[in-house]
Amino acid sequence: RKKQHHISQLTSLFPLAGKEYALFCTCDQIAFEVIGFLEEHGYHVPDDFSVCGFDNNPCAEFSVPKLTTVHQDIAEKAFLAAKMLFSLIRKEPIEETLIELPVELVIRKSLLPLHTSVPVSLFTPFLLQNSLYRADNIFLFLPSAAHGFPAQ
Repeated sequence: RKKQHHISQLTSLFPLAGKEYALFCTCDQIAFEVIGFLEEHGYHVPDDFSVCGFDNNPCAEFSVPKLTTVHQDIAEKAFLAAKMLFSLIRKEPIEETLIELPVELVIRKSLLPLHTSVPVSLFTPFLLQNSLYRADNIFLFLPSAAHGFPAQ
């Protein structure tokens, strides 16, 4: 299978190996591909790069290393999306256009220990503003930068 372009761009990050950088992927499937790509090139997760996914895919618990990920309630998300869609179909007003659902960081073995407490609910805007590198759905993040993270 041909690697997606965003994965192959990671070679530009190889000089940063071992310097406490973390790669945050917008879904677990991309995180699995990133881990595989790094391993194919002789790098180890989390020793050289920490990797975090998003979705809490059931495979995350069985991957090597076990993937740290952000859990979201997919069923609730789907229910609310369907409810909004049906309201639109019936030409009814939408009560809320921005709905924030709780998420939970599921810490496993793909991250080195963080020396900060970043509220997950505020992490995404911080990540977008403070990413050192971005390629499609992969962000390079320096966890020590989170020391200046705004308090909740």
